[in-house]
Amino acid sequence: MGRCQTARAGEMSGPGSHAWQALMDSANDAYVAIDAGGVVTQWNRRATELFGWSRVEAVGAVLAEMIVPPEYRDAHLLGLQRFVAAGRGEAVFKRLELPALTRDGARIDVSFTILPARSPTGEWQFHAFLHNVTAARREQRYLRLLERVALAANEATTVEAAMRTALDEVRDVSGSSLAHAFLVAEDRLTATGWWSPTVDGPLQEATRVRVFDRGQGLPGRVAATGRPAWIPDVRQDQDFPRVDAAMASGVVAAFSFPITVQGRTVAVIELFRDRPSEPEDELLHVMETVGRQLGRVFEREQALDDLRALAEDREAIVAIVGHELRGPLAAAHTATGLLAEDLAAHDVPTGSDLLELLDRQLARLRRLVEMFLTAQRLEAGSLQVNGQATAIAPVVAEVTADGGFEAVAVDVPAGLEARADPDHLAQMVWNLLANAARHGRPPVRVSAEEADGTVAILVRDAGAGVPPEVRPKLFERFGRGASSHGSGLGLSIVRGLARANGGDATYDPDGPEGHAFVVTLPST
Repeated sequence: MGRCQTARAGEMSGPGSHAWQALMDSANDAYVAIDAGGVVTQWNRRATELFGWSRVEAVGAVLAEMIVPPEYRDAHLLGLQRFVAAGRGEAVFKRLELPALTRDGARIDVSFTILPARSPTGEWQFHAFLHNVTAARREQRYLRLLERVALAANEATTVEAAMRTALDEVRDVSGSSLAHAFLVAEDRLTATGWWSPTVDGPLQEATRVRVFDRGQGLPGRVAATGRPAWIPDVRQDQDFPRVDAAMASGVVAAFSFPITVQGRTVAVIELFRDRPSEPEDELLHVMETVGRQLGRVFEREQALDDLRALAEDREAIVAIVGHELRGPLAAAHTATGLLAEDLAAHDVPTGSDLLELLDRQLARLRRLVEMFLTAQRLEAGSLQVNGQATAIAPVVAEVTADGGFEAVAVDVPAGLEARADPDHLAQMVWNLLANAARHGRPPVRVSAEEADGTVAILVRDAGAGVPPEVRPKLFERFGRGASSHGSGLGLSIVRGLARANGGDATYDPDGPEGHAFVVTLPST
C-alpha cells in the first residue's frame, strides 16, 4: 500500500479535529475523503468496518491502492486529474454503484456520491459516503437469473439451446470460471460437452472421457441425492477423480446442482471457481430453483417429440398448450414464492421487482392462451371476425409497449386504416414482433403503406433472414424447418388471421429495404 510521505494522520484530521472525527464516526455509512492526488485525508469507523483498513493505516495512503479494483484504477486517477485541471468532472454529484476491494481482497459493491470541495488552503478535497449494496445487488442478479432461465426454458427449441443459455447465465451470476452439464440416464452420468465458456483445457478433456456412476464423484453425488453439493477445495475432497485436471485448469472450488423432472434427476450442472470458496446457502437455493425450471425443457422436449408424431391429431393442440404454458406458470409461481418468503423473512425491498416479473410472465401466459385458442378456432372454422375500420398506428404502439419489445422503430402514417378485427390485428403484430425478437436481430422496424385498395404492414429486422430451405413451410403448422421457429404456430396463426380478415401474410426475402414479413389487409 503506497503511503504518501508528506501526509501524516495528525495533520489531516479535518475540520473540527477530534470533534469532526467523532461526528464522522457516528455516521451510519462509511465516510472517506481524499485530496487531489488521491491520498486519503479522512476515514471513519464505518469505513474501517466496511473495508478492513484502520484509520491509522488508511489516512495518508493512496485510496486506489486500497479499495479500487485494478481495472478501475487508471480511470479513477484520470478522473481526479481532469477535475483538478478543469474544476468539473463527469463522476461528481452523481449516485454511483461500483465494485470495491476489502483488505482481504474480497469484492463488494458500494453505492456513493462524490462531493468536491475546497479546503481552507484552496486545495481540492473529495468527500464520499459509501454504502454496502452487495446483498441488494446479489439479490437483483439472482432475480434476473431466474427470469432469464425461465425465458430460456420457455422459448428454447431444444434441450441443448436451453442448457447452453443456462450455463452462461449461472456461471456469470455465481462468479464461477467454468460450467458444464452431465446427462443422467438410469444410473450413469455422461458428459455433454456443453461448456461455458466454450474452450478446451485439461478439465474439459478429463471430463469428456469420463462416465460417472450414480453416487460417484461430485456429479454422481448430486444425481444420487437430488440435492446440490459444494466442495470448498477439490484438493481436500476424498472423491473428486479429476483433481489433477482441475488444478491444471486453474480451478479449486466446485459445486453442483440437479435438474429435475417430477423429482427425478435428468441432468446435473457443475460449476468451478478459481479460488477456495465456502458454501453459499442462498446461491444453492437459487440453483435448485434453476434446476426445476430447466427440468421443464426436458419435459417439454419429450412432449414435443410425441406431438410431432401426432400432429394430425386434434388433441395434440391441447397437449402442447399444457406443456408450453408451464414455463410462464413456473416463473410466476417462483416469483410469488420468493416474494412471500422475502416479505416474511426480512425487509429487503425486492417485492416490487418480483411482482414486475410476475406481471411479465402472466402477460406472456395470456398471450399464449389467446394464441392457442385462436389456432383451435381457425382449424375448426369457428373464428368470428369483427371487421371494422381500424387505425393501425395505435394498435402497433400498444402491442409494442405492452409486449415489452425493445429496439422497435414504428413508421406507420397517422390515420392509416385497414378493415380488420382490431384484436386480430394486434395478435398478428404481436406474433411477428415476437418472431423478430426471437429469431432476428435488432433493430426491428414496423411500417405500413397503402396501395391499390390494400394496406401492407411490414415487419423487418437486421438479421440474416429465413433460410431458403425453410421458406416453403414457413407459415405451416409445425413447419419450422430445423427447429427454429418456436412451437410452429405463431406464423401459421398470422396467415390464418390475415386470410380470415380478407388479406394474406407472406414473406418477402428480397424487398427494397431488406427481407420482411408482410401482412396485407383491405383498406377502408
